[in-house]
Amino acid sequence: MGTTHCRKLSPQQGWGLTEVLSVLALSAMGAVWGLSSWQTGLQKAKVQTAREGFMHSLHWARIQAMAQGADLLMVRVTDCAGASSAGDWRCGWRVTTLDGKTMAMHRLPEGVVMVHNLRTDKLTINRRGEPGTVGDSFVFRPQSDPRSQMATTVCISAAGRVRFQAGDKCTSP
Repeated sequence: MGTTHCRKLSPQQGWGLTEVLSVLALSAMGAVWGLSSWQTGLQKAKVQTAREGFMHSLHWARIQAMAQGADLLMVRVTDCAGASSAGDWRCGWRVTTLDGKTMAMHRLPEGVVMVHNLRTDKLTINRRGEPGTVGDSFVFRPQSDPRSQMATTVCISAAGRVRFQAGDKCTSP
């Protein structure tokens, strides 16, 4: 018959309940922090996408106005839930001719609000490609946070210069 060897286990082998719970707690805190950072990054990306889409549409409309030698409009879209006042452009916008023919349409990403400071439902682009009126601006921000630090504003100067800046107001460059 063969011999069997028995080995005694020391009491320190393996993980104790305290160590396992500590690792789980740290992992949960890391996951919460990571999720919150991811959500913040997603909101910033949506706001940036909306702003860039608007600036692209405005640039395209300016070129079209000059090419056609005709005034055009950027008109807010009103067929989505939540759009209330004339200054609320959260549904998006259409580029149209003065007789109402739609040339292009753009929707905002869900969860982004766009507000026109002059509280109107249109932005005129004249046949020379000059947009709006003196002091036009459009603020983009997450819908869930009205006082968000992620707000960005597209500013249109009296000379027709279009720029954007962080915050919810236009300031002198």
